[in-house]
Amino acid sequence: MKTFLLKNLFAAIAFFSSALFTSSVCAQTPGTLTFTVTPTSHSASYGLDHYLVIWIENSSNVFVKTKLKRADSHATGSHNHLPLWKASSALNVVDATTGASLTSYGTPSAITWNATDVSSAVVADGIYNVRIEFTWGTTTNTANTTVSFNKGTSAVHLTPADVAGLFTGMVLDWVPSVAAPVASFSANNTSICPNGSTTFTDQSTNTPTSWSWTFAGGTPATSTLQNPVVTFATAGTHTVALTASNAGGPNTSTMTNYITVNPAVVPSVVISPSATTVCPGTSVLLTATPTNGGTPVYSWTVDGNIVGTNSTYSSVFTNGQAVVCTMTSNAACANPTSATSSTFNTGVYTVAPVTITETTGTLSSTATLGNQWYEQSSGIIASATAATYAPTTNGNYYSIVTDANGCTSTSNTLSYIYIGVNEISANSAIKVYPNPTKGVVNISFENSINDNLSIEDFTGKVIYNENLNQKNGSVKTIDLSNYSNGVYFIKINNQKHKIVLVK
Repeated sequence: MKTFLLKNLFAAIAFFSSALFTSSVCAQTPGTLTFTVTPTSHSASYGLDHYLVIWIENSSNVFVKTKLKRADSHATGSHNHLPLWKASSALNVVDATTGASLTSYGTPSAITWNATDVSSAVVADGIYNVRIEFTWGTTTNTANTTVSFNKGTSAVHLTPADVAGLFTGMVLDWVPSVAAPVASFSANNTSICPNGSTTFTDQSTNTPTSWSWTFAGGTPATSTLQNPVVTFATAGTHTVALTASNAGGPNTSTMTNYITVNPAVVPSVVISPSATTVCPGTSVLLTATPTNGGTPVYSWTVDGNIVGTNSTYSSVFTNGQAVVCTMTSNAACANPTSATSSTFNTGVYTVAPVTITETTGTLSSTATLGNQWYEQSSGIIASATAATYAPTTNGNYYSIVTDANGCTSTSNTLSYIYIGVNEISANSAIKVYPNPTKGVVNISFENSINDNLSIEDFTGKVIYNENLNQKNGSVKTIDLSNYSNGVYFIKINNQKHKIVLVK
């Protein structure tokens, strides 16, 4: 068998720049290395025994772990045929396959490495070397090569070029282990109304690659989207679950009674008046009472015109005006959001106007009942509540009439000038009675008299005139029933006597 001496057969194969291989010295990423190589004959040289060893070293060429060693039964002799491995490993064959040498060339050999050292601790991230040593007979018939890769959080796939006459089909794969997700999620709104929607946001850690949602009472009931939007139609509480998965496995988070669907409410508003029918000029207070209003906004209209925005509205109305209140609710799940009250038609009593007139010193009201007479300066006139009133002083007079509904009507004002006279005194020898009179006036004479008698109305017009010749103790009767009610003046013996005619 020909013996070939191979010197400096390979240089280290570098596939990445040093910057790419830089990793934190503290990182210890678990993962799996898979490496495959097929040894070939060297210049058609065949040995009686074929030895192959594959091991892992760090970037400082410090031995980590043997992953494959094929040897014959010659015990230590076989080690001597693999001098590089022997020097590096001190014959450490942890995890290696031993006890059988190669029986032929062309058989692929594969190793896997779980990124641990001989004590089963995960080694630090960084540059590692896969070392291959192959012999076909003696220590001088040995070849080796090195494939370097960066152990870290990124996958590595290498296919080094064949080494003519020694190795073919080299493939290296580093696959870092992936931690399973820790499922977590949130919703932008956990309290909604019937047929309301909420958006769910995946907050799972460790980069999940797939999602499986279930929504009790939701539409859709399930989803594989990362951030689905779901509608809930039925009032109540609903449970949501998320299973997040990646290459490291699945993990599930369940939120029981997470979504609350509040029941729909119907708003309404009622307006209450302080009185339903009032006297003219009386203010009516209207109060709005909402149901399911939350913090409502109001809009009052009178005959279609907006007049107020508070919860109450007060005004003086005319009879039959239409008052409406519209309430806009902000209560949760109000549907519809606004409500309009029933129309309140204002009621205002009809009050008859009152007019007063003056005739021969007597003031008369057109209202037969409910009068109260006033003088503008001095105010109310006590006990002056009849339909007529005869002033005894100058002044401006009017009447305020209160009707059966308690409503008042104020008359016009009349200016009255009282004409004073010297009435016949009680001790006079002439007496006039009755006074007031319904028509018949009696004049008695204590002493005889021969004089003129005249009767004047309020304007001074003489309505009766007669020359008297009366004996002492006599009585003169005069009938005034054909004249109008009012004040009259009887003039005798240069004296005037006022008499009131009321029929």
